[in-house]
Amino acid sequence: IVSPFTYMVLDEKDEELVYQLAKWFHLNFDAYKGVYETAPMMSIDTFREFLNQCSVPVHRGTIRYLREIGKWTAEDDAWNEAARKLMKRYVDAWTVATAAARSRDIKIAKGVKEWEALWAQYSADIPVFKSRIR
Repeated sequence: IVSPFTYMVLDEKDEELVYQLAKWFHLNFDAYKGVYETAPMMSIDTFREFLNQCSVPVHRGTIRYLREIGKWTAEDDAWNEAARKLMKRYVDAWTVATAAARSRDIKIAKGVKEWEALWAQYSADIPVFKSRIR
């Protein structure tokens, strides 16, 4: 998933690859910041501002690079661990809910009432991700 200043990858993506991409985007910012309209938003400072409100976990490769350049703190470790635990709850609930849907021949799609009811049942006790304010 891409926004004007972040790239999102699955947790299982290679740490070294994500580290190198984060490093490349930071070190080559001056070379691409004028290439398109939103590229100036891809600076390390804009990304750090985003992290101050980020509710989803950050990949360990990105964390490694940010820590290396002094842009990651112990406070970041704490909120990121909480976000990882919350994400795991969603992933675990999704795994069980989709297996239950398949066993009942329920189509897993938005707008399918049976699926939406089943997902609501499995995810009801999981809090939503909320922006943090740092």
